[in-house]
Amino acid sequence: MSETEQECAPEAAPQDAAAAAQDAPAEGADWREAISDARLRAFADRMAGPADAVKMAYDLRRKLSRALTPPGKDADAEEIRAFRRRLGVPDSIDDYGYERPALPDHLAPDEAGAARERAFLEHALELGLTREQARGVLDWHYRMAVDLDAHLSRELADGRAQSEAALRREWGGEYEAKLAAAHRAAVAFGGAEMLGFLNDLSVEGVRLADHPRLVRAFAEAGRRLGEDSVFLPDGAGGDATPEERVRDLRAAKQDALARGDRDAAQRLDAEERDLWGEITGAG
Repeated sequence: MSETEQECAPEAAPQDAAAAAQDAPAEGADWREAISDARLRAFADRMAGPADAVKMAYDLRRKLSRALTPPGKDADAEEIRAFRRRLGVPDSIDDYGYERPALPDHLAPDEAGAARERAFLEHALELGLTREQARGVLDWHYRMAVDLDAHLSRELADGRAQSEAALRREWGGEYEAKLAAAHRAAVAFGGAEMLGFLNDLSVEGVRLADHPRLVRAFAEAGRRLGEDSVFLPDGAGGDATPEERVRDLRAAKQDALARGDRDAAQRLDAEERDLWGEITGAG
């Protein structure tokens, strides 16, 4: 204030000065005495003095200035988009920038799996998931898939070992021969597709190709195939074509020769020639 302003300023009225002096806390008085609200007084008791109260109010104001306030119900699309951006929510699913972890070939998503992954990201965007949240969920999903696959592999390996042990105890020294007979029957009746089918499916934690009940059944069929007759009914192997039956007969014949069963090999060779005669019309 300039000297001129000081000179022109009205002097404080004596009664105003007296009132100010009356309102000011006396030296040594508790500054909280003027607070009549019990809750405010209890809050003030936590502070050492007015300076603490001012500092707390200042810190609170700074925090509130940086706080994210959700848009109101009348907010427009741009306000909502700006709020979501501050949270870390992208504008589109492509902005999630998800990079799938390295997976075994048989677990890598095919076209349908990739579509499901994209559908999840679309839903994540609707829910307002941040990049870190959406990526975390997908990473967890693929970790669970890898862990489950490892668990199933261990289970199938244990099942195969238990099945083999049981059949070795049952068959003793004939185990290898009967297992070969089972394989021969599976090939004769279903070809490579049958073997693939038996290895792809499992029951009771054991692949069908290793399941004792099925191995016993195919071993018996293989025994009859090698000892009695080719044991191939019309249309063996389901809808097998004549050419496929010829292929299976040749495989069975080679197996019979490999084990030294010349009689079975001759019978199979005769049936193969008869079948070729039917195919070519020369029979």
